[in-house]
Amino acid sequence: MGRPRTAEEFDAWFQHSGGDPWDYSSPSIRARLKASCDFLRHTVCTEFEGTIVELGAFDGSFTVLLRESFPLADIRVTDISQMAIQKAQRKVGPCERVQYYVQDFLGIACAGLQIPQNHDVVILMLECLYYLKGSEREKCVETIRREFPKSLAIISAPVTGGHYFTEAGLLQLFRKANYTLRDFRILNLKRRIPVFGWLFKNAAQRFSFLRSAIANQMIFTFAPE
Repeated sequence: MGRPRTAEEFDAWFQHSGGDPWDYSSPSIRARLKASCDFLRHTVCTEFEGTIVELGAFDGSFTVLLRESFPLADIRVTDISQMAIQKAQRKVGPCERVQYYVQDFLGIACAGLQIPQNHDVVILMLECLYYLKGSEREKCVETIRREFPKSLAIISAPVTGGHYFTEAGLLQLFRKANYTLRDFRILNLKRRIPVFGWLFKNAAQRFSFLRSAIANQMIFTFAPE
């Protein structure tokens, strides 16, 4: 099948792949999730007492890291797939601070997530925005900007072009919705560099032409203007 978009397509993909099409148990995925959480802790203090909204949470692997890293935060877990939400509930286990919602990105609404009015909010879009059709991506970012006008938006994605994003294209997408780039980090490279890989990664963090050549997945923090 092509890239899934609807709940039915995701559920069929999960069933066809044995429930985990991305192999979340692999060392590379675990390393990426840890690096993403490290970046988030650098951006949001671990004593954060607001609400973290995790869009496209899949099986709850990152939700577990959120619960452990931000014990005072409320966490809203969303996914378009009921099957994914059930997997997340089983993985996370009972926790009164974590609530689950079956939702499409385009229908996301602050009121529907029952977020207290006085809460600061952080929106997470990790490895999920590119599953929307090209025409839907701009609408999704605009919806998030409207529904959560004061919230940070943190997104990770491949920046290799094609069905994904380029770094420049992703920055332009958020600028159109009046976001400003606050921070970013390379999560991993397109290929393993056996000698001095860390040096290439550090250099690419500084120079965009190197990032376009060797960066695979990146994570960005956007702040509303």
